[in-house]
Amino acid sequence: RAGVHRGHYLKGVGKTTLAANWNWSADILHHTGHLRACAAIRELIVTDYLRAKGLGDTIVPCEGILLKPLSSELRGFFKIVTEGREKNVKPLDLKFQAISVKPANFVRYSNLYWLAENRTARPDSIEKYISNFIAALGGSASAPFSGKMLTSLVDLNVERLKKFFFRSIRIGLNWNAYHNNFATDGRFVDIEGPLILGSPFLGNLHDETYGEQFCFPHVGFELIYALRQVHGILFGIAARLDTSLKLNRDIRGEHREKAIAFISALKSVTERRISKFSWECVRQDFADFFLRDLELNSKLTRELLKYAEGVHRFYFGGSDRRPEGTLVREKKRRQLLSPNTVQKLVLEPFRGFEPALYNYSDSAFLDEILRPIENSKSIDSAFNHIELARKEIARTIR
Repeated sequence: RAGVHRGHYLKGVGKTTLAANWNWSADILHHTGHLRACAAIRELIVTDYLRAKGLGDTIVPCEGILLKPLSSELRGFFKIVTEGREKNVKPLDLKFQAISVKPANFVRYSNLYWLAENRTARPDSIEKYISNFIAALGGSASAPFSGKMLTSLVDLNVERLKKFFFRSIRIGLNWNAYHNNFATDGRFVDIEGPLILGSPFLGNLHDETYGEQFCFPHVGFELIYALRQVHGILFGIAARLDTSLKLNRDIRGEHREKAIAFISALKSVTERRISKFSWECVRQDFADFFLRDLELNSKLTRELLKYAEGVHRFYFGGSDRRPEGTLVREKKRRQLLSPNTVQKLVLEPFRGFEPALYNYSDSAFLDEILRPIENSKSIDSAFNHIELARKEIARTIR
């Protein structure tokens, strides 16, 4: 539901050719390709909030929004999405739709995989692909290629993703949706649906919207899932290009030599026993975070690392079961309203992690400043409240 126009990434422009979810019943919320007005506004407000917290560099920021009356073709949409509970939908979403405007200076890893699958058959196309790949990772497309350069670029970008993740967790920011939601440079792209607590949280989140019990598991450990995505896509690209090279005999000479070197380097990135994706490296990242940044005691850190290792084994193929016995049900903590539509979330902390030590008031703060915007029934009222909310963030958040 997004496209690029005049150097900007516009989300909410309708169904796009790369989207297959229009035929996936579980993702009916995105079938139409339109963007809910409240979602676009949250992108703008979240951008302001994270900039105020010093995390503006961790996201692809929202620079503006466009609103218009909801298309007549979308009448009844929310009734279907909410299974008849349309009264729970924000008034602004019932009346308007939106487009959010962001800089288009990012590439998703999935874009690189799509490009590998859709190159032309010309012999020089693989050379152009390699140049695009290097540029997407922040390297110089004109510099002489070497396997060491590629390895360094991948490591640099994976390290940046880790850094951004831990900075986010430090303020209790849970993105909810981590699938294909980050750029090659580590920044998060779709930023309309986070839960922002203001302080770190480790455990489970239970969504009790509509009386359901949907669980967001292992909050604080989602980095491992994100790393698995990067690892899998890089492995897939290497395999796809390897097959292409074997089938295409027209790729000869220096084109073939460069392609072989590129594929070899990409395979080494994903197959090294000790890499940025390996448990040995990830363990140290989490250990440093728990001990140094969160100042947790060594006993709790050991338990957390044991759990993280189980999550890593699950995602990287060493186990088909999630770790047991480390996340347990405790007495439910106070309910929190998420800025993501009407979610009612309940915190269930990791055993030994004590939420009472932290201040989670930013969730209530954001909910409070968003409420009058989302209850607006005219564009003028919505934009007036948006202006007030942005001023309140600039005045309050540090």
